[in-house]
Amino acid sequence: MQTGSIIPAAAGRTAALPLRLAAFAATFAALGLLSWVVAYWGWQLFGPAPVRIPAAAPADPAAALLAANLFGGGGAAPTAAAADAAPQVLAGDVRLLGVFAEAQGKGYALFRLPAGPKLVAAGAEIAPGATLTAVTADGIRVRETGGERTIALRAPRERAVPVAASSKAAVTRSACAPPAGFKGQVV
Repeated sequence: MQTGSIIPAAAGRTAALPLRLAAFAATFAALGLLSWVVAYWGWQLFGPAPVRIPAAAPADPAAALLAANLFGGGGAAPTAAAADAAPQVLAGDVRLLGVFAEAQGKGYALFRLPAGPKLVAAGAEIAPGATLTAVTADGIRVRETGGERTIALRAPRERAVPVAASSKAAVTRSACAPPAGFKGQVV
């Protein structure tokens, strides 16, 4: 007679069934994860290169620069009422701040208007009655009701007039002369 367990063999099989199902599910999940990792890295190594689509250029680059508030306007863009208050032609309160010159007179000019900064492309209107016709590296050409004129970016520098040698020596002597009544060695 056999001594031992009184649990029948069929009962041991039913207790092991949930354990076997869990092992099967874990194996299936591990194989799924492994296949996903192999597929991902296989696509990275042997798949086509990613397509990079560049952003479209803005239709009006001047408006994009102004909208970026690069020049510190400190607030919102000038309103239509402020644009109506702009002078009819370029007056003394309009100032040329800088130019972005391109070939053949094209480019942009930056102005300070009473309504705020304004970036104008060649061929566009600066203010009612004044059109920017050309941009050069050292200035601009503007067409107004009175005709066309050139505005320099910077005022021309005055040339220094050389001082004659005799007057230069006189200036040097007078600046370095010892005081009256001085008795001693001058070095």
